[in-house]
Amino acid sequence: MSLRRTCPFLGLLDSDTLRVEWEGQPRLVRLMDVDPERATPGGAKPATEFGRRTLRWGQDVYFKDVAEVLLEFACDHVSLSNSGKLLCYAFVRGENCNVRLIREGWSPCFQKYGDPRIHRREMEQAELWARMEGRGIWGGLGGRGDYLALKNYWQLRAGQIAGFRLATGMGEDILNCRLDYPEIVSIARAKRAAHVFVELSRAFHNPDGSVLIQLGNPMQPFSALFPAGANGLAGFLEREFLGFGKPNYIYLNGEVTLTDGHPQITIEHPEQVGTCPPETLR
Repeated sequence: MSLRRTCPFLGLLDSDTLRVEWEGQPRLVRLMDVDPERATPGGAKPATEFGRRTLRWGQDVYFKDVAEVLLEFACDHVSLSNSGKLLCYAFVRGENCNVRLIREGWSPCFQKYGDPRIHRREMEQAELWARMEGRGIWGGLGGRGDYLALKNYWQLRAGQIAGFRLATGMGEDILNCRLDYPEIVSIARAKRAAHVFVELSRAFHNPDGSVLIQLGNPMQPFSALFPAGANGLAGFLEREFLGFGKPNYIYLNGEVTLTDGHPQITIEHPEQVGTCPPETLR
């Protein structure tokens, strides 16, 4: 069941970012399952003229004279983005803003972190119609590059995440490096072993021959340490799984400990690495 909350609307700061009053304080909202081009610089994505057009449409048309918005989270608790923003859908005058962004061709349906948990049909149908009509980014008006290549990459990742969701829904004991971070920290304090579904984010090659691979969200520090004797395995994973267009996700199994206050899993053997849930391996 999703969580809904009506909030005073304070402004649209970027094509995907709202400011609302949340529990008496200003708070930023990141619209989920959309990825419009940015209007302002900052972060990993460059600002584009099409992003500025998207922002003007939002400010001058869609959110004009709006006093409040209904926020809907995908589950029964508040979700946060990598940067700490509220991550949700926004309803304006009873309409789903996220779906409207896609239908107008301002944004694709964003599946990089999995297919939408709620409103999936509406989101994908909106994109289908926008693509058929050649609207916005599907008519070559975007400034970000090849959206078909981006969609193929996101759908590859979404398929892996769907496998994880199915496995945990059937009772498999697997932790997610993003969603279960507090539990991973607790396991690290106890120096226990765990199966973890992780996203390979960045690799660091150390002078002693060991390799450290950052896992998931840098706001939740978690890493995999490959000692010098396992640097060949780390190199293989870096080549095959890390970066744009590659699968990015794997399953790791091993003891988790705290290093400099952050959880770290040590990987020494190929048997500790898998591309499918652990029960499937049996």
